[in-house]
Amino acid sequence: MKSKIFIIAVIFLSAILRLYHLGDLPRGMYIDEPSIGFNAYSVLTTARDEHGEILPYSFQAFGEYKLPVYIYSSVPIIAVFGLNPFSVRLLSALAGIAATYGVYLLTNQLISKNQIKYTSEIAALLFAVSPWSIHFSRAAYEANLALAIIIFASYFLIKYLNSSQTKNLVISLILFFFSIYTYNASRIVVPLLLFTVAVIYRKIIIKNKKNIVSFIFFLLLSVPAVFGSSLGTESSRLKEVVELGNKQYFLGPFLGTLQKYLTQFSSDFLFFSGDVLARHSVREMGELYLFQLPFLLLGALIMYKKTVNSKLIYLLLLLAPIPAAIASPVPHALRSIFLLIPLTIFTAYGIAFLYQKLPLKRLSFSLFSLIFLFSVYSYLHVYYIHYSVRNSWDWKEQETVLADYLTSNYPQAKRVILEDQPINAIYIKFFSASKKLSDSPTQYIYSANAQDVELQDGDIVAISGWKGTPGELKDVKELKMLNNSVGYKVGVWRINSEYSINQ
Repeated sequence: MKSKIFIIAVIFLSAILRLYHLGDLPRGMYIDEPSIGFNAYSVLTTARDEHGEILPYSFQAFGEYKLPVYIYSSVPIIAVFGLNPFSVRLLSALAGIAATYGVYLLTNQLISKNQIKYTSEIAALLFAVSPWSIHFSRAAYEANLALAIIIFASYFLIKYLNSSQTKNLVISLILFFFSIYTYNASRIVVPLLLFTVAVIYRKIIIKNKKNIVSFIFFLLLSVPAVFGSSLGTESSRLKEVVELGNKQYFLGPFLGTLQKYLTQFSSDFLFFSGDVLARHSVREMGELYLFQLPFLLLGALIMYKKTVNSKLIYLLLLLAPIPAAIASPVPHALRSIFLLIPLTIFTAYGIAFLYQKLPLKRLSFSLFSLIFLFSVYSYLHVYYIHYSVRNSWDWKEQETVLADYLTSNYPQAKRVILEDQPINAIYIKFFSASKKLSDSPTQYIYSANAQDVELQDGDIVAISGWKGTPGELKDVKELKMLNNSVGYKVGVWRINSEYSINQ
């Protein structure tokens, strides 16, 4: 009973950390978010994507192709909450909350025959407050949804190995199937994982013909996804990011890839500064808490011999870094996000094991609780107070604020000239759709310099915030970001005005 109450409290905590100010922290929307949201809205209203394709298998965007599961799964959410930053991110937040419970179930299934108490509860708590999970649960990351799916798929796979019930294998394979149509890294990790599992546990699998049929059926359904990423229309993104080390030397690709693989386990990445991309990490601390380090090492060393069917977790540990290792840049928290599963479980096992062995349990518990609370508070303070302000440019806050302002204040303008890249037109599409401006007559023109366009009297012009204001630009509104800098200046162009520059 106490365990159930504790898990409910942990899930509630997980929900608060992921849903609090979800729509405006981070304030900006990175370009993939309006793309996902607009395509889901387009499917909802027209059964087509933004390019007019009817219910496509993959969604073309920015020279690459997005997988379908996140977009189609967002359709009912947008139908309920409308098209806005909150609704686009909600699926990822819900996935993070569900994954918290999934980690509890998975860990519980692993140690069901073991005497180490509270490991499952500790694993759920660690996942609920994990910087790695919180960060990617608060934006529309397909990888975060894939993580949740793989956690539950692994749970049912372990449950099958413990019980030999084919229904658990079928559920597991179905979930793994959805994961490879959710995020590209799954297309590498999942086939390798299941192939290895099939080899290791072949005696269990071949006992029942239904098991063999299930695996074959899964493989057949997975072929389009696996080969599409490398040979088909979706291969553009793979070609863009794959980098196999230094190809000038005989072992260059292998050694370079191995080096990048090992970088995913570096202490700097995991415990001190996190991902090199500010959009993937707060950069003031690692993807995990520093206090996890000794417990993680202890758990990884002893769990293999003391738990049932834990090979799957060790396989995830070995396979999860591969998508990041064959790409660039590294380390990369998004492409290696599946590492969070074994690292969380190992840490929880190490904590529970050591607590059971230590004397002065109350003192040990009190000391650990203080360190735990201080670590979590430090991360949350950085994320909620400083991160969005300091990294507003990384989240394209300026494009988000500009598109929202233009579609709100000039929905019927004849022409709007923006000093922006055409690729960012998705922001205008997103906010126009959110305000139901499908019949708007506005023509949007993009240019690196607004005055390179033959401006007409009455044009709405948005210039970069760092520039001086031309005298012809009247009724100027400065669009400020959270860091108090001016992203854009927007005004009405009046040709008859005298030209001057306000410094």
